[in-house]
Amino acid sequence: MSEVIDQESYWRITAMNNPYAIARELTEQTRIQSMTESIPRGEEVAGYCNGSLTWETHYLKPDYFLALFYDDTKEKTPDPYTKRGLKDCQAWIFKYD
Repeated sequence: MSEVIDQESYWRITAMNNPYAIARELTEQTRIQSMTESIPRGEEVAGYCNGSLTWETHYLKPDYFLALFYDDTKEKTPDPYTKRGLKDCQAWIFKYD
């Protein structure tokens, strides 16, 4: 039980200090999932919420993944495929070789 609490504490601290680390971890999970099952293009695959902070990953095409980080108080459901939809988000595109 203490391991679970420690892991939750780690994620909270990381979320506040380094949103990129969580985006990278979720993208890695999405990449592994894409190797074992078919994922529709543009599909949201993984997500993580910490209070009002939200991360999500989207499958773009083989070896390309989009990670979004946003604050729910500013943006409820961003559209990652438009400039206006990404206005209040941080976004990363990961490419794996």
